[in-house]
Amino acid sequence: PQPLITPIGWAWIAVCLAFFGWMHWNFLFQTYLWSKDPDWSHVLIIPGISIYYIYLNKTRLQAAPKQLCWWALPLIFIGLYSYVFWIFPGRNAMFRGYSMVRTIFATALFLFGPAAMRGLWFPIAYLVLAVKVSDAIWSRIAERLQDIAAAGATVMLQLFSEFMDFTVDNAGNTITLGFWRDG
Repeated sequence: PQPLITPIGWAWIAVCLAFFGWMHWNFLFQTYLWSKDPDWSHVLIIPGISIYYIYLNKTRLQAAPKQLCWWALPLIFIGLYSYVFWIFPGRNAMFRGYSMVRTIFATALFLFGPAAMRGLWFPIAYLVLAVKVSDAIWSRIAERLQDIAAAGATVMLQLFSEFMDFTVDNAGNTITLGFWRDG
């Protein structure tokens, strides 16, 4: 099979990566800072998983015909514009991250063409999981998940309480255990 990326393709990739790094430097650094939070420590691993997926499917990507897809240029500009919009006046890091992933998708479409995107859409879309969800949305999701986990744990504890000597009470996401039911 033909090589996955030609020397001219490597030059285009280098130019695009340099521009991408320059354009998104602040967000990438902020993502590094988010990785110190235990809830978001996975954000630095997600790009590696995407790259590994591409590596596993490299023969499929090599076989796909590559061509510049000029109609992807407007999508790149839309992604860059939305990224800048979410810096100011939008001021939303989550949508800024989604704009960055959209720009990566459009750039890959421009460089490799639609045929190669059949193998690239998943690892690029997977990068959405590396974007930190805004705190307002995250607190609502986390609260509901805690309630579900507490309800499930209460059911399991009530099952065990039939064989052991304790009581179980659930109020929201707080579980209270009472020992020595008859004592």
